[in-house]
Amino acid sequence: MSETAAQAYWHETLPKLGTAEEYRAARRLFESHGYMYANVCARLGIEQLYRFQTPPPGLGTGDPVTTPLDALIRVFAFGLYLEREAAEKLLTAEGVGTLEALNLLAPDPARPGAVFGTVALVPVPGALTASDRVCAPDGSQFGRAPDAVYPAFFANTLAFVDRLPETRCETMLELGTATGFAAIRSAPWAGHIWATDVAPRSVRFAAFNVGLAGIGNVTVLEGDMYAPVEGMTFDRIAIHPPYMPSLDGKYIYRDGGEDGEQIFRRAVEGLPRFLRPHGRFYSVLMASDRRGEALEQRIRKWLGPDEAGFDVAIVTDERNAVQDALAKATTENERDAPFWRSIWERNQTESLLYGSVLIHRHSGERAGANVRAQAGVGFNWRHLDGLLDWEIRVRQPGADQMLLECRPRIAAGCELQVSYRLVEGRLTPYEAQFQVMGALRTRFKSPLWLVEAIFGCDGKASWRDRYMALVAEGRIPPQAPAAEFARMLIALVSGGALVAE
Repeated sequence: MSETAAQAYWHETLPKLGTAEEYRAARRLFESHGYMYANVCARLGIEQLYRFQTPPPGLGTGDPVTTPLDALIRVFAFGLYLEREAAEKLLTAEGVGTLEALNLLAPDPARPGAVFGTVALVPVPGALTASDRVCAPDGSQFGRAPDAVYPAFFANTLAFVDRLPETRCETMLELGTATGFAAIRSAPWAGHIWATDVAPRSVRFAAFNVGLAGIGNVTVLEGDMYAPVEGMTFDRIAIHPPYMPSLDGKYIYRDGGEDGEQIFRRAVEGLPRFLRPHGRFYSVLMASDRRGEALEQRIRKWLGPDEAGFDVAIVTDERNAVQDALAKATTENERDAPFWRSIWERNQTESLLYGSVLIHRHSGERAGANVRAQAGVGFNWRHLDGLLDWEIRVRQPGADQMLLECRPRIAAGCELQVSYRLVEGRLTPYEAQFQVMGALRTRFKSPLWLVEAIFGCDGKASWRDRYMALVAEGRIPPQAPAAEFARMLIALVSGGALVAE
């Protein structure tokens, strides 16, 4: 069978949208055999599924399968054949029937006596998600179809979901839901979630995954971006958009328009109509800073006349000069590199960044805030929301007094480097540099007197106490405004050097 024919053949297989009892029976089967993310990772000897490389003994094509967990991994994670006799022995005949009732397991007329998983059904943290297969059951590879539903266990999807808040909201919208994983994970904190996707295949897989999870407060709708929810508004909107530059837009799960930002831009353009006051928008993507126009500026342009009513936070995981990105692209994707080069040159792209964007709609009584930071180890939704919450807080009336009354403490991962030079025969400190390697990463130079102020931050003394101590010690002049000192705390907290209590 040719690669194209194989792709078409396996692309015809879809999970059945089952009854509540069929889904319950399937959940019991998977749970009873420990088919969960942590167990699968442990069996494969890896910390994250996307790090998988080589099957351990018992899971390869010709190896005997001896445990129910191994049977499920082989059939649904690796997508390989399993003899029906072994399947019924390990999963029971009733269990095999449960899987067949949802069209998750099927016989292959070309190989009598064997069954195969019709889809990739792979655990992710907190859920099971069905997506499209990437190989035939004999292990042979074939290319993805343009509307293929991409697996949810890759690092970028996990980062997107981990950065969605675990706080209550009344209504949530996920654009481009694909497997529905983000909606499933957010369901405990939302009154109701609407999840849309332009691809009918994604809608089918997402609806199946929602049913398999036993979730009743998620509605999956087919349509382009906001079209299926026209006239509605939401407290929370999220999108993990495709962001690869492309002229033909062939792959729905990958291609983000000519410069890679079209789908994200359309999501932002819809916020004035669909995001409620005090609502928030979350995204993880790749985007660009351009000559004379940083990403924040383009976001505000896309928001249109209402842009002053929004706060924008950007937290980068990676930021690469365009020359470095081009060198990497040429090495890894020689075919597309010339096109990317032309696009980035035409747009005067200076750097490419990958990370999170959080947009908050405020009530309009003040100008919108912009903040940018760099993610570090363990960065998650709490740090993302906390960063913007702090920026909003320091823009409220009476913020200077609030800052002075804060009781800051030095953040974990904060390091200080002091440089000395020879002055009149003695080594004398002349420059200090802080480096923060916590959930937020930053590096900044500091005058020596500010070092003394930071040293005294133990979570007990107020920032006003630090100001008064520095004045008393003669390190800052008594006429120095307390309000000016107060606002120094903003950058120290935003950069992650201090935590404000």
